[in-house]
Amino acid sequence: FFIVPKDSTILVSEETIRQAILAASPDISAVPVSRTGLDSLYVNALPRVEAFAWCGGALASSTDSCYEADAEGYVFLPIVRGDASSSPLVPAGTLKIYAPLVDDATTSPIRSTVSDAAIIPDTLRFVRAIQALGANVDSLQLHDDEGDVYLVSGTRVTYIAGHEQAAADLAAPA
Repeated sequence: FFIVPKDSTILVSEETIRQAILAASPDISAVPVSRTGLDSLYVNALPRVEAFAWCGGALASSTDSCYEADAEGYVFLPIVRGDASSSPLVPAGTLKIYAPLVDDATTSPIRSTVSDAAIIPDTLRFVRAIQALGANVDSLQLHDDEGDVYLVSGTRVTYIAGHEQAAADLAAPA
């Protein structure tokens, strides 16, 4: 009845707008939405922060495809190789993690989560502790209840998942 104009934001909920943006862009972690008037909104998309590169379910079956993942184990963006074909797929200094996904049946790992994602923050702290000792960490493989840290030198450090602090304490004197 021409009471509310067609370009009014009153008829669209903030949650609908938030969900539409999150569904369209897996690299966005949060979207605060607030109304600033009857016909305007304030939308601020907060990007996900890459914590590691997810490169497959197992080191032995790895492919050339790696994906950016955040500290909660959420895989959100493919890593694209640069122009030079000889350039490495994963940028130097980026940790490569090999771990199965919660839903491994999908065609694309984007929007999937690494299995046992709850241990990822502790695992990342353990890798930083190893690096603080002067070791160059190349990759990490999570399987069953263990983690294998592979150093650039070829050394493998195996630890029990969930006991990262104890493993870091033992690695220091070793």
